[in-house]
Amino acid sequence: MAKNKPEYKELPEFVEIMEKVLEIYPGIFPDIDPEQIAAVQIVNKPRPEKKTQVWDLKAVKAPITLFCPKLYFVVLYSSDWDVFDDARKAAVVADVLMSVAPEVDGSTIPFDKKDHSVILRTLGVDYMSEPIIENILDGKTTWKQ
Repeated sequence: MAKNKPEYKELPEFVEIMEKVLEIYPGIFPDIDPEQIAAVQIVNKPRPEKKTQVWDLKAVKAPITLFCPKLYFVVLYSSDWDVFDDARKAAVVADVLMSVAPEVDGSTIPFDKKDHSVILRTLGVDYMSEPIIENILDGKTTWKQ
């Protein structure tokens, strides 16, 4: 049986939330230019059950960067994104931003507890499965460095 190839659709809501997060918390996410990050969603199939992380951050490297101003592409599944409340969407955006390398050169920080400890300490280890989480877009979040 042939596998269904993913159908991608741009996800402007992710970019809008990202711009707000970067504006509210410049000290947590310094030097990140939202113009260098694009977001897409896979719309024709759900995230596989074996895949626990709800997002992927794909780096764009040379020579592609000669033709594309983006350094990163975030890939999510619409089956996840569409059911997230605003607080969860903002948390996913912040989690993705934690994977952008400080050099902001198209390199990424691998996902692990050490590199994402700020978000884990701030929102909790199981923040995606908690019934209610803090909405970082309120601008009242105290980040636990």
